Amino acid sequence: MTRNFATLLAVNLALGVFFGSMQVSVSAFADVHHAASAAGLLYGLMSAASLLAGLAYGRHRRHTPPAAQLPLILTFLACASLLPLLANSPWQLGLALLLPGAGVAPCIIVSSTLIESVTDRSVLTQAFTWTNSASAAGIAVSAAAVGRLVDGPGGPRAGFIVPFLALSATAALTWSSRHALTTGDTASGQTPSTGSGRPRG
Repeated sequence: MTRNFATLLAVNLALGVFFGSMQVSVSAFADVHHAASAAGLLYGLMSAASLLAGLAYGRHRRHTPPAAQLPLILTFLACASLLPLLANSPWQLGLALLLPGAGVAPCIIVSSTLIESVTDRSVLTQAFTWTNSASAAGIAVSAAAVGRLVDGPGGPRAGFIVPFLALSATAALTWSSRHALTTGDTASGQTPSTGSGRPRG
């Protein structure tokens, strides 16, 4: 497994943490404010923002390499994930979820593009399986951990800190790896298939 692929694996793990912790925190916030039935709508607003941002991202041609875009998007997503901490009512939370939602689809698009660029074609399907599994693991672990966290003294606000921490750490990782990601392992022929079928360096 190459360092580049490990970086992208960490990105997908962090995205999973974002999804899992946001789902639990939004539900807990709505429940605390006696609006449990609004939790689905609130999370739907974030998903709608992601959808629109993905469409907008796909319509514009960019000259910046994906490896340079990824740390910028992750930094934006990390900062935007702090906005729910400022919300004092369900409608304020709905507005606060729009910006983090807008960063999700572009992050997934750029991450997927980079996975293709650093992985040998013979193991590309397995590479995406690994990253999807990382996302699923992030969702499961963070949902369980944040579920316990929001039941504590910090309440839902404590849960909203988790995606910020995960995304900040991953943003820092991608900033340090952006030059290697720009080059791409496949350009130097460093990702041939192994006997186990995993991406390797």
